[in-house]
Amino acid sequence: MKSLVALGAALLISGSVQAATTIIVDFNELVPFDTYNSPLVSGGLKFENPGDGVGADAFFAVGDGWVLGADGSQLVPNYFGSVTTVSRADGKSFDLYNFEFSDVWDFADDPVTITLVFDTGSAEIVKSFTADENYGMQVANVNVTGIRSFTLVTSGSVWDENTVTLDNFNYAVVVPEPATWAMLIAGFGLVGLTARRRRLRASA
Repeated sequence: MKSLVALGAALLISGSVQAATTIIVDFNELVPFDTYNSPLVSGGLKFENPGDGVGADAFFAVGDGWVLGADGSQLVPNYFGSVTTVSRADGKSFDLYNFEFSDVWDFADDPVTITLVFDTGSAEIVKSFTADENYGMQVANVNVTGIRSFTLVTSGSVWDENTVTLDNFNYAVVVPEPATWAMLIAGFGLVGLTARRRRLRASA
């Protein structure tokens, strides 16, 4: 019986071997200079602006060509200063590697800062990123794993240089490899067959 337990444990460990699938959300399916209601789903991520009924509206704007060197559409999440919550559309956890950001008007003399608060279930992680004083998008290296959701906060408004534009969210989801599934199924079949043989021997 001990050998069966050991074999089952080994199979469970082998079944936990998983591969990360990397996805880049570039918003290029969105129409430039248009607005989209919240929640907005793009590339498997869900972006939500709750709106506060005062100045922060529950919609997103899309920019194109405002930022030097930016490629395609970019998301403007806080056009009137709202707080944006980001999660996976299917509700599962994910790892976030990096993303690009800039102040929406690309004023190089404005060091815009954004703060991200990550919910990992076991801990709350806070990271802030301040743009350099150069033109163009800047990469924010996040490298947080096991994220349930995160909030993105700036103090921007439509007329304020602190309004940010976002692009190229580079994140990963963890999925079991096909070979792992096959190994796991075969292993449990072996455990069941061994247990059946032992029962037959005991009855004999």
